Amino acid sequence: MPTIHLISGPVGVGKTTYALKLAKEIGAVRFSIDDWMTELFFPDMPDPMTYEWAVERAKRCEARIQAVSLDILATGKDVIWDIGLMEFDQRKRILANIAPTPYETHIHALDAPIEVRRQRVRQRNIEKPEGYAMTVSDDIFDFMEERSTPVADDETTLITRVDTAKS
Repeated sequence: MPTIHLISGPVGVGKTTYALKLAKEIGAVRFSIDDWMTELFFPDMPDPMTYEWAVERAKRCEARIQAVSLDILATGKDVIWDIGLMEFDQRKRILANIAPTPYETHIHALDAPIEVRRQRVRQRNIEKPEGYAMTVSDDIFDFMEERSTPVADDETTLITRVDTAKS
């Protein structure tokens, strides 16, 4: 059964790095919300950018990612959604949207201590490694940290928990 792999975790936990590795390991098609947002919307971003502005556009990207994913899943290939999924409400909405599909859903819940994640983000802002899409300031990190909620055991039947501080 083709599977939708949902990568979840707070800022700086290594979601994109994990998604890139997983895609290679299982031969899945990966979708990164950061790639879509920076390509489609960041050139027209207002100054200052608001959370509401970003969320509304992220939802548009999610809808297109889901539509394209369903076409890919129909061919028997897995997909990976590297779309953040830091907030419970977003995960709940996404899971509700894909519940009617015949595909399995697997959440990969990543976590690491805040000090490790903050340092990774600062380093990533400097080095711009594979998967880098945008600079995340300390203010944005803190803003998103307040909204991040860990994946609960009852959110879906298939959850893999990964401590990325060890990798």
